[in-house]
Amino acid sequence: MFGCDGKNNKRGSITVFFCMIIVSMMAAVILVVQLADRRCSASYLDGILTLAGRSILSEYDIKLKEDYGIFAFRATEETTREKLGFYLSENQGEGLVSYEAESVELSVDLDDYCICDPDALEEQIVTASVYALPQRLMKARQTGTASATDRILRNESIIGSLPSVQISGSGFQPNFSFVKGDTDLRALIPQTGHTLLRGEYVIERFGNRLKQPLQRDGFFQNETEYVISGQLSDAGNAEKVKEYIVNIRTPINIAKIYADPERLAQATATATAAAAATGGTATAAAIFAIVLTWAVADSKKEADVLIGGGTVDGLDYEKYLLIFLCLSDRETVLLRIADLIQINLKGSYYDGFLLSEHFAGVRLQAECMGKRYEYAQQY
Repeated sequence: MFGCDGKNNKRGSITVFFCMIIVSMMAAVILVVQLADRRCSASYLDGILTLAGRSILSEYDIKLKEDYGIFAFRATEETTREKLGFYLSENQGEGLVSYEAESVELSVDLDDYCICDPDALEEQIVTASVYALPQRLMKARQTGTASATDRILRNESIIGSLPSVQISGSGFQPNFSFVKGDTDLRALIPQTGHTLLRGEYVIERFGNRLKQPLQRDGFFQNETEYVISGQLSDAGNAEKVKEYIVNIRTPINIAKIYADPERLAQATATATAAAAATGGTATAAAIFAIVLTWAVADSKKEADVLIGGGTVDGLDYEKYLLIFLCLSDRETVLLRIADLIQINLKGSYYDGFLLSEHFAGVRLQAECMGKRYEYAQQY
């Protein structure tokens, strides 16, 4: 009897031992399945969040892209969060590969990607200029001629909403003290870099007093001149740029007169005659005053030649515009570009168009089941 009981106890112990092993293995399997479930769900959610962000970017403004080569979508942080929530709720998945949309906490930040921000706008402009380069090499730019109408921006509401209201000063201060008689103005145009691409973008995308883009009609005729001088009328912008041409040409023409023995002799004779009338003698300062007067007159004639479609020292009117754009303050140029885009699309697209409502990217944060997700997506 005792032997039989011993065998039964031994068999019972073995049974209990195997049961414990089986239970442990089942628990381990369940744990592995749960971990796999969470990992699969996390991976799936990561993919959905990435695609949701890209879907937001895919809703870019077509008119903005077609007219100005700029990718940006119109949104607020609230509407962006609602769209992301919709994409999440419509793609919750099933089984191991799933999540509950209600358990995902979303936060959205658009501040770093507003297209009115000079850095964000410049990135778009540089990209547009690079992609447009092959087209410029393959065919000449099609343009129309500017009308004689002086367009003046008077609407205070439109003026007050312009992106450039955030900057103070005129932006481009015409200080040509660095220009000498032997200065090669071509050297003022950089061969590469963002400064050149910004300038070329303005020349290609906007009109000036000699050429107008055929594919669209802007409010100002002298758009490029507006980027340079920032006046609220075509006439004001045209006169400012003409003044800048005179200013940059005058030092060069002063040197030309001093280098021309005949003209210098005439200037000396004129100064001597003027001094003799008062009983004095011609001084170097008096001679310089005569030379300066003549140099300014020469520069005004050269400006008229450029405005008439001619060239001065091998450079045409648009090359001088490009020089001024390259010398201008970076932020001012970018914000005045934004001004023109906003003004033009208010007229040709819809009245309420504001670049401040458009963004070139989105920063997304999400939290689900204790795991955090962060994304920064942009064009």
